[in-house]
Amino acid sequence: MLLKSKQRDKIIQLRSRLEQKGWVITEEIADVGNDVLRWGDVPGNILEYWMLKRDSRHNPLHLDFEAKDDGLGMVISKDDFLCCRLRESDHNKSWGFNKQWPENLEQILQSLDNIQAEQAHQADG
Repeated sequence: MLLKSKQRDKIIQLRSRLEQKGWVITEEIADVGNDVLRWGDVPGNILEYWMLKRDSRHNPLHLDFEAKDDGLGMVISKDDFLCCRLRESDHNKSWGFNKQWPENLEQILQSLDNIQAEQAHQADG
């Protein structure tokens, strides 16, 4: 993924925080374009996705990195064009790599924890 230095720094920070919380990026697929099966009719272009796993009892989770677009298929060329989504989430929330990054990073980590806890609850009963 070709990123500006601020975005690259945020990706490095995300990767580091995931590792601190015990997540392992088991697969990193770049330049996927629109060939990935989408979870809805969400505008945007997936540039890359990460498959994440914390333990063998749970299904992997997927973090999709997208280029925001203007709704007409044209990628926005601002510094904060990059956002990510948790594919397994039941809502259509995306987190931008922008001024709200510190809060967005915490929300991403919390969402991963919540989905894994939900998976564990479903497996138990």
